[in-house]
Amino acid sequence: MEELRNQLKYWQCLSTRLGKEHAFYCELVRKRENLNESL
Repeated sequence: MEELRNQLKYWQCLSTRLGKEHAFYCELVRKRENLNESL
């Protein structure tokens, strides 16, 4: 379920102007959140 929520945040990020121009930024945010949750 957690992964789904992160996926949703990722798509919300991509839908912003910043996300459209810098998709890798959204990836970084998602990876960082995954790291935080696993610590």
